[in-house]
Amino acid sequence: ETSAITGILVTLVETTARVLADRALRESEARFRAELERQVQERTAELQASRDLLKATMDSSMDMIQVFKAVRDASGEIVDFQWLLNNHTSESRYGEVCGQSLLERNPGVVQEGIFDTFKRVTETGQPATAERRYVHEQFDGWFFQCAVKLGDGVATTTKEISAWKAAQDEVLRLRDAMAQTALRESEDRFRTLASLIPVLLWRSDVSEEHNAFNEAWLTYTGQTPQQSQ
Repeated sequence: ETSAITGILVTLVETTARVLADRALRESEARFRAELERQVQERTAELQASRDLLKATMDSSMDMIQVFKAVRDASGEIVDFQWLLNNHTSESRYGEVCGQSLLERNPGVVQEGIFDTFKRVTETGQPATAERRYVHEQFDGWFFQCAVKLGDGVATTTKEISAWKAAQDEVLRLRDAMAQTALRESEDRFRTLASLIPVLLWRSDVSEEHNAFNEAWLTYTGQTPQQSQ
């Protein structure tokens, strides 16, 4: 007995819908991917523009703007701070210090209480402001500093107020000088008036010592001012 092919069976399955669906899916994925890439690029550009604007704003400030990250030991205690950011004004005073230790670079912050302030702000979240005279390292002047918590660390704004303090001291000096001048002028007017009126005048302080006389008193008593004390 021999086998022979006497015919074939052909089965046709229409796949048009599946092919079209696959094509639509690929096109949809491509559009989604393109839209996602566009949004990422736009967002990246916006973030870069925001960073550039923030950096330009900070660099244009005449105040020193700095950001520090807390350095902790194995127990979690803050033992130092590390520079993360300096604006242009700060770099002009410190140089390039990002990544460096605050205590190694500026040990005077311990003596002046700045290190403890940074720790307290980092741990409590409560902002702090202070006016200090800082005479350590490359600094010698008065500074007004604000510190706020930023992440596990602090961001600070520091303004030098040495010129303002000097002007304030000068205003106080001038006020005292004017007061002294006014007092002398008052004394001169009193003496002039006292010398013109025809009565005996003298003045004593709380210790009962005479400290002012008119001419009529001296003429009547025949004494000198020293003798009348």
